[in-house]
Amino acid sequence: MKRYLAQSLAGVLAFGVVASVHAKLIDRGNGMIYDSDQDLTWLQDANFMMNSGSANGSGGSYASDGRVDWMVAYSWVTELTYGGYDDWRMPELDESGIKIEPHEYGGINNIYIDPYASELAYMFQINLGNESMFNPDFSINPKACIPNTGCSQNSSADGVEILNLFGSNGYGQNYYYGTVSEILRGRAWFYNTHTNSLGTVEVGDNPRARVWAVRDGDVASVSVPEPSVVLLMISGLAGLGVTRGRL
Repeated sequence: MKRYLAQSLAGVLAFGVVASVHAKLIDRGNGMIYDSDQDLTWLQDANFMMNSGSANGSGGSYASDGRVDWMVAYSWVTELTYGGYDDWRMPELDESGIKIEPHEYGGINNIYIDPYASELAYMFQINLGNESMFNPDFSINPKACIPNTGCSQNSSADGVEILNLFGSNGYGQNYYYGTVSEILRGRAWFYNTHTNSLGTVEVGDNPRARVWAVRDGDVASVSVPEPSVVLLMISGLAGLGVTRGRL
């Protein structure tokens, strides 16, 4: 009977671990959010550089709403230590997932990014459920949020909220990538949270975007069962106790 009880308890705990694996965004506490799909940990405050006062002593150029130039953003995030971790970085994207619509008179008209090729696009479109303004063929997506109307979502379907995520009109809603473009002569990519599309900027240009720190992997070494799983485990153990009393 003791062996049966131990096996049953192990099964319930295993169920709890499996149940937690399927969550997309998990609040790990201490200002960190885990994306289990991408195996990434994000700072919960998407404007932490400004809100922590870091921009004031960063050198370079910065704006009061958290925008900095790309070099300042890169320097800050690579020197950041938070939650006991010093391997924070800027989000990345795979340029093979980019489609560029050339302008009829030269230059670029629109840029589309496959959300599965971009850590920021995946966060905004898959985890938070925001629609891109452009379809892959550059037609307008009728489901998209009208820019600057405040209809963008900053929390996941299961209620995990990202803080200070969306900026004001203009460049305030842009977030840098750490990826410098190979196809656009070394310009830095940024992600626009209202159109859910891409733009580029000269690496040494004036403040154009914010930086949102991310790191690879999970900050939690042990998965903690959800409250519902704990109740299920208790109920299972209580049932085993009743069964044992009848033997």
